[in-house]
Amino acid sequence: MENQWHHRTNPIPPWLLRSRQCHANAFFRCLFFLVIATAHVSVASGGILEGRIRDKDGNSLANVRVDLTGPAKRLTVTDQNGAFRLEAPGGDYRLHVTYRGNRRSIDIDLPPGDDIVSKTFTLNQ
Repeated sequence: MENQWHHRTNPIPPWLLRSRQCHANAFFRCLFFLVIATAHVSVASGGILEGRIRDKDGNSLANVRVDLTGPAKRLTVTDQNGAFRLEAPGGDYRLHVTYRGNRRSIDIDLPPGDDIVSKTFTLNQ
């Protein structure tokens, strides 16, 4: 009778204690997996493409649409200084710059890692 559970001496039955230990082990396994997966994603982070868009007179153009297509797709709009910044995994991309019906496209090789590629574009209006 020594191994029998009694609610007055121990309010938690042994089967529930074992169940809690299993859940705790599963929780820590999942947590470990998420930490490893996040570390892998941060190691495999992509490059950065930044640049400026100017008109034929050298003035900065705001609100220019900048599309990056390839292994990943990114879209942004230039700020008041004509600057843009896109982050994407490394690979071969096509960059499209569109402003008031004027479009220019070029091929971009974005290296893997945290390298920054800078480009300046001049659009003829």
